[in-house]
Amino acid sequence: MRVSRYPLSAVQVHYNLIERSAATEEFLRFCREEGMAVVAYRPLERRLLADRHREPLLGKLAGKYGKTPAQIALAWLVEQEAVVPIPKASRRNHIDENLGALEVTLQPEDRNLLDRMVLWER
Repeated sequence: MRVSRYPLSAVQVHYNLIERSAATEEFLRFCREEGMAVVAYRPLERRLLADRHREPLLGKLAGKYGKTPAQIALAWLVEQEAVVPIPKASRRNHIDENLGALEVTLQPEDRNLLDRMVLWER
């Protein structure tokens, strides 16, 4: 921000349920306070978060909401203030699935489970 002649409106970081190291609470709060969006790239971690069997909690929540694990993982990001995921969509069915995440409203207790969830080692 110090070296730019223009105000920054967004910052892109690797951020998802698996990879959270760049998007710490302090970082997210700073971005919100400065009016910057956080653009989360690889929000499905190369479709690992789309695998119902890889993470049981995502599979359980997908069943509860009638959605896919990918939609739950995307909803977790979308519901965060000023966070915008940019999932890859190389096929029409991926686009449709990604858009289905916008129909999900996580209940607070489910959001807390995802917030506290420690995922497998890659």
